Order: sequence, then C-alpha cells, then structure tokens
Amino acid sequence: MDNSKQSGSLGKALLLLSVLFAIAFWVSIYFQPVPGSPVLKWFPVGLLSLYMFLGPKSKQRWALAFGLFFHSVGDVILDFKQENLFLVAVGGFLIGHLCYIVMLLPDVRRGVEWTKGKVGFLLGILGYAVLIGWILLPKLAPGMIPPLAVYMIAIAAMVVLTVLPGYRGKWITAGALLYMGSDTLIAYNQFVSHVPGSHYITWPAYYGGQALIMIGFLREKSLSS
Repeated sequence: MDNSKQSGSLGKALLLLSVLFAIAFWVSIYFQPVPGSPVLKWFPVGLLSLYMFLGPKSKQRWALAFGLFFHSVGDVILDFKQENLFLVAVGGFLIGHLCYIVMLLPDVRRGVEWTKGKVGFLLGILGYAVLIGWILLPKLAPGMIPPLAVYMIAIAAMVVLTVLPGYRGKWITAGALLYMGSDTLIAYNQFVSHVPGSHYITWPAYYGGQALIMIGFLREKSLSS
C-alpha cells in the first residue's frame, strides 16, 4: 500500500466507508425488502475497487481493481432477486474471477515450488468442486448447467492459483476460501435446500473474502518491493 493516494485521506475514507456500508447491508438483511437495497449492496465491494484504481498502474493491480468492480456489479444485479437476472449476475461474478486469475498468473509464471501441501490442497479443492457439482448440478434446469459449471471451474481454478506462487502470507488463499464457502452456501440454499439464516453468514464471508484477497495482494506486493 505504498501509493500516496491509497495511503492518504481519500484512500482511508474509501476503506472506512466500504466497511461501514458492508455492515449496513448486513444489518439491512434483517429488514428485507429494503428500498434501494441493490444500490446499498454496490458500495462495500465497489469502494474497494475504487481504492484499487487509486493505486499504482500495473496489469496485476488493474486486474484486481476490475475484478472487484465486476463483483460489485454482480452484487447489484443479484440483489434484484429476479430469476431472469440470475445468470447475468453470475456472468459478472465469472468475469470477476477471470480478472483474479489474470492477477494471479504472473506470480504463478515466476515459478511454482511443488510441495505435498500444495498438491494436497489442489486435490482437496478438486474433490470439493466435484462433490458440490454432484450435489448441485442435478438440481438445476438444463439451461443453467453449462454456465454454472463454467463458473464452478473458474472459482476452483482461482482458489488453486492462490497457493501456487508461494506467497509469504495466506491472506489471499484465506479470502478465496471464504468466497468459495459463501458461494457454496448460497447455491445450496437456492437450489438444494433452504438453510435458515444463511444470508447472515454468506454476506460477511463474501465481503471478508473480497477484502482479504485485496489486502493479501497489497501485502505481497509491499513485501516484494
């Protein structure tokens, strides 16, 4: 976080507002439906994307910034809670994950030191994805299976890529796992069986995951500079 705009008053204000809006949306879940809820839901992750756009210009940083932005767009569309918009929201999240993959690939290309832990993690995520697909896909309408299968592959690939570069910290991986857990609970709740109170868990897990991915990335770049 070495950029003056990010570390200055504007950057700090964006981060504070992001957290406050995240808490406000979390509280609003109890009172749903709330007028303007989709707009409110944009601000937590949307402000994180603005924070990243303030930083130094590099392909990885821009990929993270656009990844956060497309996720914030997906948040808004999903919150309209209209069935005909669901796949549009998924498209926004998919583009966000592809941006994260673009962010991670340069570090992966610098070299991967394979360890038993990394191989075990990769196999664990692969097994988890297969299990979720086995549970979820039979519950979907035929037209939803291809796009959601692609989405599941993308998020699994993104999570796996977080461990390959050998980052000094585990923040990015922790954030990716939180995100995947949130997505799993949302999908299970929507397509398999209702989980009482799941919305109170999925939102902080999702927002926390996004924040950890961003913080972890900035910490790694600060340590390597």
